[in-house]
Parts: sequence; C-alpha cells; structure tokens
Amino acid sequence: MRPQPFTPPPEALTRRSRMRKRNTLNAATLEQVYTFICRHWQQFGYGPSMREIAESCFISRPNVYRYLDRLEMQGRIVRDAGTARSITVVRDDDTE
Repeated sequence: MRPQPFTPPPEALTRRSRMRKRNTLNAATLEQVYTFICRHWQQFGYGPSMREIAESCFISRPNVYRYLDRLEMQGRIVRDAGTARSITVVRDDDTE
C-alpha cells in the first residue's frame, strides 16, 4: 500500500498565495522607479523605456512591468497600451 502524498487544505493555499501577493514589491525600489520616471520626464520631455528603467534601478525588465503596474494602480502614472515610451507622470509632488 502506497502512502498518500500530503495535500494541504484549500484554505491554506489561499492564505499563502494572498500573503505572497501582498508584499512582493520593495517600497524603496518603487520610489526609485517613480523618481527616475519623473527626472527623465523633466530632462527629456518624454517617458523612459523599460530598458532604461531596468538599468537605472538595477532590476529586471519583467520586474519593471510589476512596478509600473503598481504605480499605475496608485494613480501616480498613466500608460498607453502598445505605445513605446508612453509613461506619463500624473502628479509630481515629491520631486522637483
């Protein structure tokens, strides 16, 4: 007779997945990304590329998308889907 593999109860899986999703982004890096976008807008007059954000903040490009999604959810930036360099700063209270 084979032993049955351990299967956690469904509520445990839900609880774990919610905990992972809640605090996966670093707040300091989020501010660094936002500050870089604001400074890029001030210097050049248009939004930075994903590669520029990734290189300046020392994060991977897939993580850039996650941080931009969070900034967009917070209402700090706006993006146009399918358009390059379409990041626009909504409010610019924290930086000069």
